Amino acid sequence: MKGTALFTTFDSQLVAIEEMERNQFDQLQQQGSYTRTILYKGESKEQTLRPVQFVDDLNWAYGY
Repeated sequence: MKGTALFTTFDSQLVAIEEMERNQFDQLQQQGSYTRTILYKGESKEQTLRPVQFVDDLNWAYGY
């Protein structure tokens, strides 16, 4: 099932959301964290993100 995953950095200065499958989120949550390249304030940076929450009932077509 696809849903919206919420991630944050360990210092909580950055929050990221991403659409993904629930089982992929669960795997990342078991790992504890993962590193990915993100675009932040116009710059590409590597950030270590930790999974926070998975939500499967957001309707992004609604226009949040």
